[in-house]
Amino acid sequence: MINTKSLIQIAVDEVIQQNFRTTQQYLKVHSLVKTNEIPQISRIDTDKNDGTVIVYFSLVNYDYYLSVWINTTPKLEIRSVSIEAGNQVYLSVTSEGATLQEILNTTTIKPTKKWNNGDTIVGKRKYRTSGIIFEPFPEKADELEDKVEKLIKELYPHKNELTKLSEISELCIKIKYLGYKNEMWGWHINNETLTKISELSSSIDFDIYAKGPDLQE
Repeated sequence: MINTKSLIQIAVDEVIQQNFRTTQQYLKVHSLVKTNEIPQISRIDTDKNDGTVIVYFSLVNYDYYLSVWINTTPKLEIRSVSIEAGNQVYLSVTSEGATLQEILNTTTIKPTKKWNNGDTIVGKRKYRTSGIIFEPFPEKADELEDKVEKLIKELYPHKNELTKLSEISELCIKIKYLGYKNEMWGWHINNETLTKISELSSSIDFDIYAKGPDLQE
């Protein structure tokens, strides 16, 4: 069983002591978010099958993270330090013709956001569609591929409902990638996930952002 306290201590020690050159480079141009002078951890990712743990540290003014990768076998040790993009992945359902109630009547999915055509957005702006958002994993600190797969796992049991829903509305899986301009990584969506997405009658939209300061030698 993974000792969470030990993981946290190892990760915090690294971002404070900066033993890795990559840590030094990143923190030369970024600042860690701190609470009572202690670096703030956004997430401890234990999803990997090989036992690798990723500790995500929040950075001031940015939606990407300083990430400490830790091996848990054969012993607890840091493998690497990197910048990992923040991600948002969710299902958007919108319709110009159907009402919000008609959308809700077609699916048992519990939306995390919903609105009706004509509702106010901000100021005098109003929605021109009715719709819902389903974002079961709102935390940005995660690998994009993992978050896509987790969303599809949540949606797949509802595929028959979603097929019916697609007849009165537009379904789109929205993927927002919030990256560091000096380290923009590609991603891979496997065949199984793509097949399931097609069975959900959904399109995919990628929204890519690149921000941050230049690295210094």
